[in-house]
Amino acid sequence: MLSTDAVKVRLGMPVLVDGWGGERVLHARVAVVEPYAFTKVSALGVEEKRTNVIAEFIESPAPLGDGYRLQAHVVTYSTDDAIKAPAAALYPCGDAWCVFAVENGRAHIRRVRVGHRTSEYFEAQGGLAVGTELVCYPPNDLAEAARVKASRRPSH
Repeated sequence: MLSTDAVKVRLGMPVLVDGWGGERVLHARVAVVEPYAFTKVSALGVEEKRTNVIAEFIESPAPLGDGYRLQAHVVTYSTDDAIKAPAAALYPCGDAWCVFAVENGRAHIRRVRVGHRTSEYFEAQGGLAVGTELVCYPPNDLAEAARVKASRRPSH
């Protein structure tokens, strides 16, 4: 794991394991975050500081063995009542963050308070209601009350 991500990981945090070849997600918990980092060169030739994070399965790991390929996702934050929105809708406006909310076919600027954030989503802690339609990747010339039309609706 990149060392900049590993500093957010604590013992006992949940780990979701997928991409291992089976249909279901396997559950594990962080058992060790090694206290040192090492340099590894990425596929793009970039030197990255990494550290090993070791997880223990909570349930049977199915027919997995040493060296098997899988994807592990450490859950560093979770809440049941967050409003999750695509990070692609965010843009800086002054010293705050804004989005264009779509109402009756028109784009309206909404200041939002951003909580937790990943590369794909952000937690809206204020400024948005559940189900608000947003403009992703808004062009620089999009203005308040401009007419907009949905090109496709995401599946998530």
